[in-house]
Amino acid sequence: TGQQQTSEQLQAAQQREKALQEQLLAARQQSLDRQRSNQSLVQLLERSTKALGEAEAKNQRLLALGQDALQRYLSRTPLETTSLGDPVLGLSEVRLTNIAEGLRAQMEQQRLR
Repeated sequence: TGQQQTSEQLQAAQQREKALQEQLLAARQQSLDRQRSNQSLVQLLERSTKALGEAEAKNQRLLALGQDALQRYLSRTPLETTSLGDPVLGLSEVRLTNIAEGLRAQMEQQRLR
């Protein structure tokens, strides 16, 4: 009986050790999965932060272009205003159209895609 009791205790200890080893293995796998998930989130956050920074910079450039266009409009000289309706040559209108197209092209470059 003493030997049988020792054998049973040994078996029980081996079963507990096996169960603990399985728990440890599962915990390690869970930890690896979390590390991978965290790394993916870090990379996503880095990309998002970079994209946000680029968007903010483009937004600032777009705002500057809009302000420039508004300033050009507000600072027209009376001669420019009068010559817009020049029926003969219309050179001022062509020049202002070229400026407007240039600003439009610059604004298009800053558009978020």
